[in-house]
Amino acid sequence: MPPSSRNVRAKAAAKIIYPDGSSQKLYPVVLSSDLLVEEAKKITGVEKIIFRMDGTFAVTYQGTQLLLIPEFDTQVQPIPAGQKVEPSLTLQPDGRLLYQVPYLDQLFSTHLNVTEAPAP
Repeated sequence: MPPSSRNVRAKAAAKIIYPDGSSQKLYPVVLSSDLLVEEAKKITGVEKIIFRMDGTFAVTYQGTQLLLIPEFDTQVQPIPAGQKVEPSLTLQPDGRLLYQVPYLDQLFSTHLNVTEAPAP
């Protein structure tokens, strides 16, 4: 059973505390969210996907409401000269999605947690 969205969100946020005592929460986002949406639409069973202002993605998959929540673990690797890399979104054995997108001769790889969306 997927973890509750509250638990996943707690792991997917950072907090900055400024010298004056004020604070700000930061949430991870993915590079080129529009490409992630395009890749997700290619997955059989995805009926709808919406990029939300908090950096998450609301997905309807085979009638189930899900949230895709990016992690802070983005890895950046150089792309060898002459190699063409396309954006991709793949399910990993641990149940997370791996989103990879090329940008400026580098490959950005970000994991997204998949959890059931809370009831409205």
